[in-house]
Amino acid sequence: MGYPTNNGANADSTIRKKGKKIMRHFSRLCLLLAITVAAAALPAFSQQVKGDSELGLSGSLFFNHSSPHTTNGQADMSYGYYFKKNDQAGFDTVTNISNQGSATDLSVYLQGRYRHLFPIKSNPMFYPFAGVKGGLYLDSPAGQASTTKVFVGTGEAGFKQYISKKTALEVAYNFLYMNLANSDFAHETSSQVTFGFTYTFGGPKSKH
Repeated sequence: MGYPTNNGANADSTIRKKGKKIMRHFSRLCLLLAITVAAAALPAFSQQVKGDSELGLSGSLFFNHSSPHTTNGQADMSYGYYFKKNDQAGFDTVTNISNQGSATDLSVYLQGRYRHLFPIKSNPMFYPFAGVKGGLYLDSPAGQASTTKVFVGTGEAGFKQYISKKTALEVAYNFLYMNLANSDFAHETSSQVTFGFTYTFGGPKSKH
């Protein structure tokens, strides 16, 4: 018993549509890569200097060590002040809001931070960095009047790629520790990979 003759045509059409979709995604990836490479090849000029301020916005994927299949997305806003050209002090705020039916669960990270940037002589627009953060995790569970307060500490490592004099792309790995009662190390720690943008402003008038 044979199959209807139009199945082959339908299959070919589906394959072509999938192929076009893959090519569109591939083209976008190539464009992003080209922009990054072009930015890295721009002439050298000064980026952050002592006295500058910096605002950052990043998105992240959150992986829980005790539940590897559980992930979460969140937004991270930050402010930093360069008290030296390659040394920054500031703070981060991360807010998570999850809706559980008619109730809302709100949690907030508030951390002070220090970050050091490592200049690369051959590419003054690319800066690896490392830093530490410390502060509080505040959690207001849905349906409860009380707020949980937990100490949280973070170590970070990543890189900053300037795409203009004031704007940069950032990628960072963060290792988080939360001081939870009656918990083991796997439940107290987690890993976080962030992707974001920063904007530098202020500083000496002669720079701008």
